[in-house]
Amino acid sequence: QITLFLIPTPGAKPEFLATVKAEWQGVQVPSNINLEGYTREPWAWKPNPNAWTELIVTSVDGRNKLPGFVKYLKERQKCAFGRFSANTVIVASYIQKKDALVEKNEMSVRVCMDMGKIENCPLYKGNKEKLAVASKGNPLTLKPKKSGILGNLLGAQSRTNNHMANVAKRKPASNGPTAAAVEPSEQPQQQQGEEARTAQQVLAEFRQKMEEEMLDFDSCSETVVKVRIVLSDIQKGLNDEDKARINMDVLQYIVYEAAEECNEEWVAHKETSEFLDVSIIAIYKEGHAPEEALEELNRVEMTEDMIGEQRAMQEQHRKKALEENKNIDAVHKKALEEDAGENGVEALNTNRRDRRTIEEIQAESNKRTRQ
Repeated sequence: QITLFLIPTPGAKPEFLATVKAEWQGVQVPSNINLEGYTREPWAWKPNPNAWTELIVTSVDGRNKLPGFVKYLKERQKCAFGRFSANTVIVASYIQKKDALVEKNEMSVRVCMDMGKIENCPLYKGNKEKLAVASKGNPLTLKPKKSGILGNLLGAQSRTNNHMANVAKRKPASNGPTAAAVEPSEQPQQQQGEEARTAQQVLAEFRQKMEEEMLDFDSCSETVVKVRIVLSDIQKGLNDEDKARINMDVLQYIVYEAAEECNEEWVAHKETSEFLDVSIIAIYKEGHAPEEALEELNRVEMTEDMIGEQRAMQEQHRKKALEENKNIDAVHKKALEEDAGENGVEALNTNRRDRRTIEEIQAESNKRTRQ
C-alpha cells in the first residue's frame, strides 16, 4: 500500500488524497508519493508501451476521494504527475482505462522508471540541459515550447532574462530640471502590439476563471474559499464605454452563478469590505457555513413570502377596523332616532359621525329613560 498526496497549487502543503493498493509488477515505489502538479502535454497521456507501465490502483482508506478526483481530471482534461526519484514519475491521466471502475474506487495510473524514454518530457534532466545549451547559443531567437510546469517555468525565466537584458533605459538627464523622454523604439513591445480588450472578453475571461476556481475548490479538502473582486483591476485597460458595462453587481452575479452551477448546496456569503471597489465573497461547502451566512440566505429567500403575509395581515386589520366603525355608527344612529321619537323632534345631520363612545350614548339613554 502507498499513500497519495496532492499539492493543489505550487508552494502549497501536500493534502491527503488516498491510500491505495495495486499489483506493482516489480515497480519499486515508496510508501508516500506527492502528486506535485498538473499538465495537458502529450508526454503525460500519449501511449508509449516502451516507457510506461499501466497499473490500476484501488482506494482502501474508505474516504471515497478517488471518484471525485478522477471526475475532476476528466472535466478539466488534465493529468496529475509526481516524481518519486530523480528519473521516475507516476501519472494519473484523465484518459482512464475501461478496466478501472470508478464506482469501486479504482483509478488507472502509469509509471515510468526511465524518463529518458518519454518524448519531450520537461521533467527529464537531459531535456533541461539541451534547452539550456540552446538558450546560450541563441538567446534572442529561441522560442520556448509549451510543456509542463517545469518547462513553463524555464521558459518564463528565459524570457525574463531576455527582457531584462533589452529593457528600455532612460537617457541621462540634462542640465535642466526635466528628464529626457524615452525614444519610441525604447517603448515596451507590449504597449506597441497590444490589442485593446472589450467588456465582453473581460467578462468571458472572468467567468472562465471563476468556473476553474470552483472546480478546484470542489476537488480539494478545503471547506471555504474566498473570492476577492477588485473592480479597478478588472476594468484596467478598457475604454470608458466598456468600463460602464462592467460593474460590481455583474461580477458578483458571475461568482454566485459559478458556485451554484458547481454545487447547489454551497452557500455564498458577501463579506464586508473597507473599499467600495473591492468585494469579498466567501463560498462555503455544505454543512460548514456560519450562522450569519445562513441567516442572510434565509432572509433573502423569504423576503417575497414575508411581504405577502404582511400585506394580508394589514388588509385583515383594515377590514376589521371598518366593521367596528360601522357598528359604532349604527349604534349612534339608533340612539339619535330614539331621542328624536321621544321628544317629537326630527333629527338633522344624522349622517354626521358622532364622536361619543358607546358607553356615553348608553348612559345618556338610560338617564332619559329614568326621567
